[in-house]
Amino acid sequence: MKIPIQYNLIRSKRKTISVEITESGEVQVRAPRWSPRLEIEAFLLSHEAWIREQQAKMTINYIESAWTPKLTEEELKALKKTARIDILSRIEKWAPVVAPNSAWAPQQLSFLETLGIKTQKPPRLTIGKQKTLWGSCTPDGNLSFNCLLMLAPEDVRDYVVVHELCHLTHLDHSRAFWSEVERALPNYRVQKKWLKENGHTLLARISK
Repeated sequence: MKIPIQYNLIRSKRKTISVEITESGEVQVRAPRWSPRLEIEAFLLSHEAWIREQQAKMTINYIESAWTPKLTEEELKALKKTARIDILSRIEKWAPVVAPNSAWAPQQLSFLETLGIKTQKPPRLTIGKQKTLWGSCTPDGNLSFNCLLMLAPEDVRDYVVVHELCHLTHLDHSRAFWSEVERALPNYRVQKKWLKENGHTLLARISK
């Protein structure tokens, strides 16, 4: 019997079955190579309500994106300049709290210089116009942020900055990482939820 859900199947060495809904509303299933088709489709049927709900959200997001006014290149350039100043000030505020031993913590850098110790090459701050990411952190300590954060509330900007600074200590999203985020921002889940619910509207301001 054919199930009422169209889907794309990707098999790999993974151990479990997972399902995700793409921006276009397609159902993408990842499954172990050995999983029988009946087991995969039973999994889909058990998650049908969730799948339909997500597809409806994607459709709404698509319609909203189509009608969202796009930023011009001049506006994006101005936004980047403003974002660099704003984000840097937040890094200077939060680095001593969540990453006191990093080069981003001003007092740590000053202390090393007074001892005559040459510090490593300073990390870079990059402001871009990413289409999916709000921020990122490399193992070398380089930080990158999306200029569209300037369209978000201030507490959301604080959350994204704290999130990336915590990656200077924890490069994953482990329990220890989230504990560190919560230590700095006890109500971080509120900002995280806002970004999840409203972020697509901000990202839609960039022309594809």
